[in-house]
Amino acid sequence: MREAPISLRDMALATAERIAGIGYGLWDERARSYVFVSEQYANFYDLTPEEYLAQYQTFEDEAAWIHSDDRGRYESHYRNYLGNPRECSIEMRYHQPEHGTRYVREFMASIFDDSGQLIHTCGR
Repeated sequence: MREAPISLRDMALATAERIAGIGYGLWDERARSYVFVSEQYANFYDLTPEEYLAQYQTFEDEAAWIHSDDRGRYESHYRNYLGNPRECSIEMRYHQPEHGTRYVREFMASIFDDSGQLIHTCGR
């Protein structure tokens, strides 16, 4: 089976992500799991996108990286976001054994279906 050729738009987006040093993930709010993470997003965890999707299938899986002092504040922020979905951000610390503590600003943007229901969150 042949893979579809990569579009110029996809190449430009991947290049912009690499230059900026950030990536993004697409979270399915109904399934409560990631459906996509970019290469740059997965690289933050020293994983490929496929490895990331296999390893981090739930909110709790990824929340384990959030510094214990910031986890409650992040969970509260996310609950507020679900109650009033809108573009927002939060600063927190991630703790990774290989890298120590990293400061992260997480951005969230809402994607709605035709009836106005939140279906996905795009984030970094």
